[in-house]
Amino acid sequence: KQWYQRRVAITAGSVRKPDGSLTQTPEETLNVMTDTHFSIHRQPSAPLVDCTTGESVTVDPKWSPDDIFSQRRVERALLEFDGLTAAGPDGIRPIMLQKGLTQIRQEFATIARASFISGHVPKCWTNSTGIYLPKPGKTDYRNPRSFRTITLATVPLKWMERVVLWHMEVDLGIYKKLNKRQYGFMRGA
Repeated sequence: KQWYQRRVAITAGSVRKPDGSLTQTPEETLNVMTDTHFSIHRQPSAPLVDCTTGESVTVDPKWSPDDIFSQRRVERALLEFDGLTAAGPDGIRPIMLQKGLTQIRQEFATIARASFISGHVPKCWTNSTGIYLPKPGKTDYRNPRSFRTITLATVPLKWMERVVLWHMEVDLGIYKKLNKRQYGFMRGA
């Protein structure tokens, strides 16, 4: 048996555009990769719809932002991060916020609640660093789908996402309502 797999260095070059032609410049390659992996086809003002039934979804008014972003939940969410996890583009690692938790917890909760209510995420939280990694075993690395992405987001955004995820899991019982073929953003997937 082979106990190792030979690694092949793959450099960014031309990739196939949707029309079948190859990209000519690094900028064009980046645009095709970005469109392939990050295109959004949803209108921001679209109503919430259950993707399995097509029925409208209403938000339960009994869950206030104060409940969702309770002091206990905000603290636990930050403390569960590995303090030395890679930083996003702002250079802030979780340990930096963990050490100052008592000074920033209330301010963070206030910003997160306002963001949740307004549906607007602070612009400085939306910056991220992304890289494309070749998927092993692919035969055509000119196909943009032969790559996967790794994105390093800011810690405050990941912190807020974790609190909202806990709300979805615990308060709303979302796992009971998901399609059995849902794998992305799932524990153990």
